[in-house]
Amino acid sequence: MLGLNASSNGRSCEQHECCGKAVKADDVIRFKLAVVEDVLGKPLETIKAVLIKDGTELCTVGFLGREVAALPSQRSKYIDKFAQVLELYDDNENSMMRKKSKRNAGMASFRLMEDIQGQE
Repeated sequence: MLGLNASSNGRSCEQHECCGKAVKADDVIRFKLAVVEDVLGKPLETIKAVLIKDGTELCTVGFLGREVAALPSQRSKYIDKFAQVLELYDDNENSMMRKKSKRNAGMASFRLMEDIQGQE
């Protein structure tokens, strides 16, 4: 997930100047299809990440990368799916991960909820 530290394309609200900064490890998000403007002002179909709190969708906090949204086979794996945030790259001990996060305006790893294995 990318763009957690940016406030453009709907990533700010009445409660947060930058909604992605409210994301923490273990938070639940939902991926939804969205249309945003690209750098030239043209509409671009993408997948946004929406923060879930107390069973309610709140803020758009980030987006999946363009390569995911561009391919229908990849896109269908994420749209309307829930995921758990595993780690914020800004908090990683590895300096390369922190640099990558800075380049991408804040990044986090996640696991789709359907990929979580149950105990046997």
